[in-house]
Amino acid sequence: MRVSLSWLRSLVPVSLDTPALVELLTRAGLEVDAIHTVGALDPLALVGRVVSRKALPSATHFVIDAGPSHPSVSVVSKAPNAERFDVGATVAIALPGATIIDGHGDDFALVTVASAKVYGVQSDGVLCSERELGVGDDHTGLIALATEAPNGTALSAVLPIPDGAEADEVLEVAILPNFARCLSMVGVAREVAALTGAQGHYDVALDELDVVSGELDAQVEATDACRRFSTARVEGVRAVASPRWMQRRLALAGVAVIDHLVDVTNYCMIELGQPMHGYDLARLGASTVGVRRAREGEAARLLNRADGEPAVALPAGTLIITAGDVPVGVAGVIGGSDTAMRADTTSVLLESACFDWPSVRRSSAALKVHTDASTRFARGVDPTLSVLAIRRAVRLWREWSSPDLKVTATGDWQRAPIVPGVVKFTQQGIASVLGLEATKAELTEALARVGITVREAAGGALEAVVPPGREDVTRPCDLAEEFARVTGFDRIPETMPGEALPFHTPSRRYTLREGLRDALVRGGLQELLTYSLIAPESEALLGAEPDETPRLKVLNPINVNRTSLRRTLLAGLMETLRENHRHTPDAQVFEIGVVFLPELPSPYGRGLPAEKLRVSFALTGRIERASMHGGADRGADLFDGVAVVEHLLRALRLRGVEIVAEEAAPYQPGLCAALRKGEKHYGRFGVVHPEACARFDMEGRRVVAGELDLDALLDEAGTTFKTLAPPRFPSLPIDVSMFVGRAVSAGQVVATALGAGGALLKGVEVIDEFSGAQVPEGMRSLAIRLELNAGDRSLTAADAQAVRVLVTTALTAALAAQVRE
Repeated sequence: MRVSLSWLRSLVPVSLDTPALVELLTRAGLEVDAIHTVGALDPLALVGRVVSRKALPSATHFVIDAGPSHPSVSVVSKAPNAERFDVGATVAIALPGATIIDGHGDDFALVTVASAKVYGVQSDGVLCSERELGVGDDHTGLIALATEAPNGTALSAVLPIPDGAEADEVLEVAILPNFARCLSMVGVAREVAALTGAQGHYDVALDELDVVSGELDAQVEATDACRRFSTARVEGVRAVASPRWMQRRLALAGVAVIDHLVDVTNYCMIELGQPMHGYDLARLGASTVGVRRAREGEAARLLNRADGEPAVALPAGTLIITAGDVPVGVAGVIGGSDTAMRADTTSVLLESACFDWPSVRRSSAALKVHTDASTRFARGVDPTLSVLAIRRAVRLWREWSSPDLKVTATGDWQRAPIVPGVVKFTQQGIASVLGLEATKAELTEALARVGITVREAAGGALEAVVPPGREDVTRPCDLAEEFARVTGFDRIPETMPGEALPFHTPSRRYTLREGLRDALVRGGLQELLTYSLIAPESEALLGAEPDETPRLKVLNPINVNRTSLRRTLLAGLMETLRENHRHTPDAQVFEIGVVFLPELPSPYGRGLPAEKLRVSFALTGRIERASMHGGADRGADLFDGVAVVEHLLRALRLRGVEIVAEEAAPYQPGLCAALRKGEKHYGRFGVVHPEACARFDMEGRRVVAGELDLDALLDEAGTTFKTLAPPRFPSLPIDVSMFVGRAVSAGQVVATALGAGGALLKGVEVIDEFSGAQVPEGMRSLAIRLELNAGDRSLTAADAQAVRVLVTTALTAALAAQVRE
């Protein structure tokens, strides 16, 4: 919302200077994002002095000293009196970037100063007249300054600016959703009056017109989306240029000036906050209009399309305005071009309505059309304004362009009577919220400033009568907020909380998940957070799923790379490695996040996708580096992936999970494994296929990656564990070598040995694998190390031999192993 300070001060007498007013508004919730200046108030409008002058054909070339930062500014001026300014003369100069007023013609327009070549000479500024600076009406020549101020001094410091001058400051105010009433000049003025205690003058002049239910009542089918619909048939209007004061106010508000018919509807919207639309009755094809939902296949030509462009398809269910059942506009968003007011319009059907905000938001988003009207309707419009806006528009037309106009019929359809809201509250309740005592008189006076009346209620309580336009005030806490805003938030005392802080409810899954996150970081991996939105083409690069895989697509994606919800975390990690590998070739990363699977049922209701928690990791580049102590660089391989998975299983205290060989995309055949426990499948990991790496622009890179079903792992995870005392006696290692079939995994060997070794066997690990000519066909050589410990005594050779026999016998019987003595 752009707020002209001169317009604001005409509505409410404000003695505060601009910085103080900005601070006041911001403290009250109306955040001022920027301050725009016009004419003499612009900081780039400066005092300058002529250094040299040279005549040009039909112009004069000056060199101006505009202060230490601009000691030599070249300016070409066509002003009739330019030759009167000799060297040393004081002038008003606007530098590039300054906003001044167009001095040519009677219409008001803003001009941004820019560098240009005039008659082949560079001109880096404008020497200004009174009208261009907004301090007077004279545009016959340059303004002569009678001041001793140094060069470069801001004109606002030396040039008197009379009341009613066009030089102005404009505040750009960010209107929060609960401040919809401030999307108008009168709304902002009421707010300033409430905050300062000033007496406002915002009762605008209205026409003596009774807008009542009659022959123009709208045919409203979508009663759920329209609260009020007021209309008036106005004949004898003329489309002429608007008065300069109206053009100026509209331009400063950022609204394009068209003609008086259109400008008045826009002016009423900026002034009162009520969007309006005028239809040319001669082109409408009906005596009144209707409101309904669009049907499948309907279209309309809208005002944002150029002449000759095809009609816009209206999504089914869009709230539309119709004439004779033909769409002529999108309700609350934009009108149609076929029925718009034009230069030859003489009869108008004026519409002023109150649409429900959800429907307008959906229409605006579906059509990707955002207008000043949709901005206001999407926040909520006061339903009492619709008739007032029509009376205001008729008054403005009558005063300037159409003194003989006639209102021949009106309509005022209402879904239900419009009544104020009532909120019951107590002084004690307000005090408990704010932490300060307020008397009834203080509450009554403060709330009256924002239009809320306080009255007695039964049982010693109070009632607040809330105007219909204040739908943000429905509870006692809302009244407390209004009281604090008006009287000042700084009045609220600083105190300790009166109630105990809520404790975090323990959650087993949360504790396990965060413990896993910490464990992976301790293991040397770096956590990533990638986008939940991804392009299906990126996931397709993995080659893990068919093209017809169902996906949850975004209706209005922010860009082509964020069009659907992800089905896998691995694609996001691969994208990150691709972006980083040119500069950071070594990476060990992981992510814990949610994937979205539309084909699976969701516990949150029908039509929603299943949301599955996953953990994914990726390793590439060097895992170990050469150092002064020896060794060599070593890249990531499958066994590093095994180490990550085993570390993860230990962090979750999971036992009995097997790592078994498996083949699946996007992993390289023979270098892929799955995690299983009985019939349960937890996911896969392995070396990403070189072709998949190449599709991610990482040719020649080895990437070890995996993705596991963390939901399933957490279901099986243990929350308790047994802590054993350190052994008092040393452990005894025993190495066992064997030949096993190539189909036998190391995990099967370890599990078999642990199951057969008895109480003395505390651990088993694979220490070597060998393939060569000495190994029988179809087999491989494995070596395992058995860790033995009795805990209460030293072991003997007989103990070791007994365990060895148990283990080798089991390996021979269960896995057909050939134990080497």
